[in-house]
Amino acid sequence: MGTIVKGDLGTVSAASAPVSMDLTPVTVPAGATIFVTVMEKSVSRGSVSDSAGNIYFHILEQAPNNNTANGLLQTYYTVNVYPMVGGTITYAKNTPPNFCCMSAMYVTGVYRVADNFDGNASNLTFGNSTTPSVTSFGPSLFDSGELVVGAVGWSTTTNDTFTQDSVNGAYSTPPAFFLSTSGQAAIAGGSLVRTGTAPITYAPTIGASNPWAAIFQSFIPEPPQSPLIKVYSLGTASGTAGATVDLPGVTVPAGSTIFVAAYEKNTTSGGPGTFADSVGNSYPLINDSSIGTVTNGHATNNYASNSLALNNGTITYTKRVSGVFTSLVALYVTGLRKNSPLDQNSTAQNFASSATPNSGNIFPTVGGQLIIETVFWVAGGGDIFTQPSTWSSPPDVTINAGSAAGIAGAYFVMPTAYSSVIRPNYNPLLNNVRSWGVFSQTFFAATPEPGHDDTSLGVNDA
Repeated sequence: MGTIVKGDLGTVSAASAPVSMDLTPVTVPAGATIFVTVMEKSVSRGSVSDSAGNIYFHILEQAPNNNTANGLLQTYYTVNVYPMVGGTITYAKNTPPNFCCMSAMYVTGVYRVADNFDGNASNLTFGNSTTPSVTSFGPSLFDSGELVVGAVGWSTTTNDTFTQDSVNGAYSTPPAFFLSTSGQAAIAGGSLVRTGTAPITYAPTIGASNPWAAIFQSFIPEPPQSPLIKVYSLGTASGTAGATVDLPGVTVPAGSTIFVAAYEKNTTSGGPGTFADSVGNSYPLINDSSIGTVTNGHATNNYASNSLALNNGTITYTKRVSGVFTSLVALYVTGLRKNSPLDQNSTAQNFASSATPNSGNIFPTVGGQLIIETVFWVAGGGDIFTQPSTWSSPPDVTINAGSAAGIAGAYFVMPTAYSSVIRPNYNPLLNNVRSWGVFSQTFFAATPEPGHDDTSLGVNDA
């Protein structure tokens, strides 16, 4: 489990005229989680965005003293971010004439490839006093190590003060304290890395008795991954002439799982082609589809489990339509189940036209599973594919602009300490808007997981 590190991104406010407010410049490392607190003198929430294109999710909102005439305290976050250097975080007001203020922070060391918000421990409350207080709703999902963030917003007409909570734990900023110069609203907060799972309280003090709202949220730490699973690239191949495309020079140890994917630019209805190799391994289909429409070509993903060894062998893809351009990628994996490694309940497909391919939420079954993502897109000149942090190649990137075919992908090993709230999302970037398809494949690790008996496995089945 990694060390959680917090970074303060500062505060900003906007008076009546602007329709939005910008917090700039902000510098955030790739893979971090950004947490934003907003207090707007409005009855409904606005929205948060940034200059890197990260997507912000609303967590909770609460009106001070449960009266929207006092404004609305709101919290937002975004996970596994694209980096920013001198960037901007923007809050778009719900009601532009109204006053609002914002505080932001980033965190590293929390879970980066999923929804890392622990809704089990979140809570909100309100009151009218000098002693805001909020207690986590229930036990945290993890034994220890979660980052907890308390946020407080209050309506005030005076030059108020804020005293950090030091009674219920070693809370510290960020979130930073901000009081509007016109005395309309204030925000503040505190955060700490908790030990244990019992409910925890955040209770700072404000200088004058005022209507307040308090929100408690908790974020899951980066869990350890299974050390058993290893993934190795077998490279790429492509070609137009003939009925097949060969990937030669393939060496794979016996008992491995081989994963292959192909993008065939045939424009007719029908299924995919087929895979074979020089030692007779069988490659059943995982999933396949046209990329949006039939005219964009056909993608397929296949695998061979508990494979016979290949020593300078060849993997061959036989096209469904001879003479069309086809590209393929391949990899092999050790550390998966030899008997039925594919998790049939955790495959998925997602299609759109944009510069931001994404898998949508992936639903692994148990801890320690391997997720392999493949991306197929209608490529063009100058295309650049950017891998998100924490996801790793292979599959390798292969782009042929002349034939309008791009393939890429990544893998991730799920933490062994799995929780059903963890929903990985694969979100690479293209530098151009393209039609794309993202395919998700999930495989079981060799070591049986609790409640998932596999009598085919022995102690040496790695």
